[in-house]
Amino acid sequence: MKTPYLGVHQTGSRPNVAVSFYGKVEAAVSIASLAEVGVGARYSREKVRPYGLIAVPVAPKIKVAAQVGDRYFSAGFRVGF
Repeated sequence: MKTPYLGVHQTGSRPNVAVSFYGKVEAAVSIASLAEVGVGARYSREKVRPYGLIAVPVAPKIKVAAQVGDRYFSAGFRVGF
């Protein structure tokens, strides 16, 4: 799976809010129906940071996902169609 992303990241709280744009690309492989593992790279603030990812299915078409890298962590749900 190859997935390009473009997004906006907000940091801080009002009235000191900073907004920055980022882009990332991922490549992953599914291990049967147990998990999906892969690597990605995030471009933000003129730096490219690699990270690893894992996603585990919790229901049909829904996965819990985590991404961990240098000064980068995210977790959430992935919903497929």
